[in-house]
Amino acid sequence: MRLAPSGTPLRLVERTLARVGLRILVANLVGASLAFFYLAVVSPFPPSITRAQRGHIIRVNLVVFAVFMTVMGIVIGLLMVRKIRNVDRWAHEERDPSPAEVDAVLHLPHTLLTLPGVTWLLAATTFGVVQPLLGLGWVIVLRVASGIVLGGLITSTLTYLLVERALRPLAAFVLTYGPLDRPRAPGILPRVVVSWLLSSALPLVAVGLSQLFRSDAERRHLAGPIWFLVLVGVVTGAIAMTIAAKSVAEPVSDVRTAQRDVQAGRLDVTVPVRDASEVGLLQAGFNEMVAGLRERSRLQDIFGRHVGAEVARQALERGIELGGETRDVSVLFADVIGSTTLAQQRPADELVRALNAFFGAVVASAREEGGWVNKFDGDGALCVFGAPADLPGHRAAALRAARRLRDRLAALPPETGIVAGVGVSSGLVTAGNVGAEERFEYTVIGDPVNEAARITEAAKTRPERVLASEPTVLGAGEEAAYWRRVAEVTLRGRAAPTALYAPAGGDQAAYPHGG
Repeated sequence: MRLAPSGTPLRLVERTLARVGLRILVANLVGASLAFFYLAVVSPFPPSITRAQRGHIIRVNLVVFAVFMTVMGIVIGLLMVRKIRNVDRWAHEERDPSPAEVDAVLHLPHTLLTLPGVTWLLAATTFGVVQPLLGLGWVIVLRVASGIVLGGLITSTLTYLLVERALRPLAAFVLTYGPLDRPRAPGILPRVVVSWLLSSALPLVAVGLSQLFRSDAERRHLAGPIWFLVLVGVVTGAIAMTIAAKSVAEPVSDVRTAQRDVQAGRLDVTVPVRDASEVGLLQAGFNEMVAGLRERSRLQDIFGRHVGAEVARQALERGIELGGETRDVSVLFADVIGSTTLAQQRPADELVRALNAFFGAVVASAREEGGWVNKFDGDGALCVFGAPADLPGHRAAALRAARRLRDRLAALPPETGIVAGVGVSSGLVTAGNVGAEERFEYTVIGDPVNEAARITEAAKTRPERVLASEPTVLGAGEEAAYWRRVAEVTLRGRAAPTALYAPAGGDQAAYPHGG
């Protein structure tokens, strides 16, 4: 389990849920205060109700309020505990959250939004029923119910905004356990609408409803202008908020669409910058990021072509340091015969084309068998099987690659004049970065490399042109059936003779494991 920024995941969960609980309490206190102010000041009792009646009504409502809050407090508390169990169980059990538990954390603002909403709706119903029992008419019932409903709406919207913000540290933590591949929370437009409800729509509606409880004279002079202003404020506010939300949501959606293209590997995408605000900076920043990715991809491609894709990948993943490791590998060395004569007889551009055809055959043969072309050395090429990445059965792979290369070279147009010797050896080498901090290369060093070069020299003098050491062939499993012993030669710089094998026959289709 990963550690949270503030310590253990359990500590982060407990601190976050404590903040959530406090903010729910604050939201309910604000909603209750506004509902009380609305009922006591904005829409007070009509003058027809005597002072004694008001006292009796207030006392009864206070008793009902106390009973209601006690019952609902227990019920809501139990419901909240049940909801929160889906949020913090994984932290108490000291394990990673499951996808369902991640969703439970991210949906907590929406989940907790329903609790105060249901509570206030039940309160409006309860107190709406109590008022007729006190002998009050429909006007008072509507007055009380509307005040409680407005308080509930304010509480619910404020609860969502406060809880969503308090939950951000925990949401950021659980999102590290899986990619955010789809929206898991309300988007920009719903959040702006909630803010508009809290800041504009509900206060305007409260002003309009308050006129229902005024005297006939007050309503006669003020009802028309006030309701007109309420209607204008609600409609124009909704239109303005929608436009403002879309001005942010649509550019963000464009960035998200382009981001999906980048994730799919398309780095030629750009987002039009149509805004000079922070949104425009986001679009411009995304374009700069993609341009950097394009440059990085180009450099990685060039780097991979120079040193080999596997070496480049390991360098990018693990970093670079001088040194090496001992590995069991097979080495294939190929060298053009008579390259000096070719250079004297051919124009430079023709010689380059011929060498490129030779190197193309080497690269294709090695790649098809999982090998890595370590270097091109003048008119020669060194291929390694088993480094830098492990390659089970590297001896058989190197021998198959040698046979493939023999067939490809035989198929080159005669005018290229390319004839090459190929040698294969295997054994322990040191593989790693060799050189200085300022300039180095990944290569392999060891006796198999030297032996492959010496075998290649011997191959140039024999009609087979392709030779391999005996230990390589004998350790190649089924591939050994495609090779035959042809000579025993004392290689240059060696005291003892080396048994050499050549491909048995010219069957170009016999690649049992190489595809």
